[in-house]
Amino acid sequence: MRPPGHSKAAFRAAQEYITLRKEGKPVLLKEIAHKHNEPPKKVRYAYRALIKTENVFIPIEKPEVWINRFCEQLNLPEAVRAEATTICQLTRRAISGTSVSVSAAAAIYIACRKRSLPFYQRGLAETAGCNEVSIRNRYRRMLKVIDQLQSMEKREASPSP
Repeated sequence: MRPPGHSKAAFRAAQEYITLRKEGKPVLLKEIAHKHNEPPKKVRYAYRALIKTENVFIPIEKPEVWINRFCEQLNLPEAVRAEATTICQLTRRAISGTSVSVSAAAAIYIACRKRSLPFYQRGLAETAGCNEVSIRNRYRRMLKVIDQLQSMEKREASPSP
């Protein structure tokens, strides 16, 4: 049943978005809205209304799925993909409740920097469908967590007198 006050096209786009999310496919709401020639705002409203009226359960996205998608689109080596996945697993608590696609992009950026690959935030932002500033902020947040974990490991490894 279509929620009142929403166009049929926005409703169809929201249904498609829900279906893809349930299947675990990494898709941006913007992409679905563009495909259906609807403004993202209308699709977002229809999506929220659908979830409320139909009591639909949407599983939480995993950054690993987004990492795979972005690495494929950007033709990055498997080593970067593996490193970015490890980074996301290390910083999972720090990035919970935030945009999964931005977290994946930031992890890829960290992995590229560690491997000295010439890669720019702008290219990742375009691929992830977000802002360069979002990636930069998440990058800093993730690096802070990684540094804290490494300093804790050093303290545990050093013999105490």
